[in-house]
Amino acid sequence: MFSPYAALTLLSQTWSWFAPQDLATGSPYTWMCTNIERAVPTARLSYPGSGAYANDTYHWLPSSSQASACSVEPGNIQDVSDILKVLSRYPTVPFAIKAGGRATNPGFSSTPGIQIALSKFKDVTYDPKLHTATVGAGLSWAELYTELEKLGVTVVGGRIVGVGMLLILFPLGYSYISNRHGLVIDNIVAFKLVLPNGRTTTVTTESNPELSWALKGGYNNFGIITHYVFKTYSLGNLWGGGLIYTGGNISLVVPAVADFQASNTNVDATVVAVYARAPSTPPILSVTLFYNGTTRLRVSLTSSLLSQELKKTTTSGKRFFDVMPYKLLIHGVSRGAMHTVSLTDLSVPYYYDGPGSFTQGSSLIVFIEPFIATGGVTSAKNDSSYPHDKFFTPLSLLWRWPGEGSDDIAREKLKKAAAAITATAESEGQQLADLPLYSDYSLSDIPLEKLYTVNLPKLRSIRAKYDPAKTDEHIPTRLVMDRAGGFHF
Repeated sequence: MFSPYAALTLLSQTWSWFAPQDLATGSPYTWMCTNIERAVPTARLSYPGSGAYANDTYHWLPSSSQASACSVEPGNIQDVSDILKVLSRYPTVPFAIKAGGRATNPGFSSTPGIQIALSKFKDVTYDPKLHTATVGAGLSWAELYTELEKLGVTVVGGRIVGVGMLLILFPLGYSYISNRHGLVIDNIVAFKLVLPNGRTTTVTTESNPELSWALKGGYNNFGIITHYVFKTYSLGNLWGGGLIYTGGNISLVVPAVADFQASNTNVDATVVAVYARAPSTPPILSVTLFYNGTTRLRVSLTSSLLSQELKKTTTSGKRFFDVMPYKLLIHGVSRGAMHTVSLTDLSVPYYYDGPGSFTQGSSLIVFIEPFIATGGVTSAKNDSSYPHDKFFTPLSLLWRWPGEGSDDIAREKLKKAAAAITATAESEGQQLADLPLYSDYSLSDIPLEKLYTVNLPKLRSIRAKYDPAKTDEHIPTRLVMDRAGGFHF
């Protein structure tokens, strides 16, 4: 074990900062930009060559970006409504909805057409009587945590807090406090939504249970969400910190992480491990420790390693930032993609080095999230379209590579890595066939049945109500939101 600061030298060879870059474009959709500019004068239009355009089209993985005809920043909900009304009249024009550019699948929040950027939706309104917070979809988790922690409360939200990555648009979400309070979608009580026809509405379980259920996991199939209303929770005393292991120490920590999942019953204690492998650096396993409770951590594990580390972590405070050691993002100039495996326990060798040899500039990063079966990550209430009534823990793989010419090869390697881990787990007796894959991290060509299982037919039925196909022999039939990318029903 050694200091996280010493590890930054190693990590910097694989993970580096990425600044927004301008994308040259000779788009056939520039005429639509003019239409939107005339119809929605209160929204800001930006074109290639401007700093605003570069920010609006930026994605943390360059392989997820596309050269858009223009970008548009709506300033309010009415602007979003007016923009959708214009776009709905032109069924051949693609568009995309982007908050922070976290999507790893090309075309999910990028487009050669009109890029809608929700960066102006950064308002936060706290209701101390209802214990809720209404938040704009353009906020990062970092910005939201900072605002709410001034009030002594927090929400179930993302664990990588750096500005600009895990923004709030369409979250499913595993959190540091999910073992106690469930997923992000389990803690959303209302949505402010602009439907595909431009009509605005507030969706709750009481006002529209069907649509509320669909929005909790259904991504951008039903319109554009501008605001979420989250349940809030009082902050306890927070303890945590980061550890980094290399060499032979990795083999000692791996079973300790699996043991933590198997034996921990304290829903306020969480561990997240990240394994990184690249050809130019030795393997690294980083472990983030997090505890949110009223008293100092008391947890007994069969293997005492992580128990001891949790108990002796020196950082404590009232803010998430105080106990999260890694505030930098995994930005980079390399291309990348993510995929996922659903496991019931972490006894398998998830520190997988991938098929074949690594090429120079490539890397594999595995995110290990040992949630516990007795915690809140499993919900039998079936009040969301993302199925999590059976316990599993998502194992997420991020493959990075240089050069656009390697895209297809790299994604196939990622699939092979996921398949190898799945096969090993099943050979050890894990029953994985009926478990959904975590759609936030899934590749774009994964069958929808693997993401939504038995919920898919209902989702398709609801989608048909709110974004029906139009029949016109002279106009290609294309649903409005199908032009926005993503997983479509």
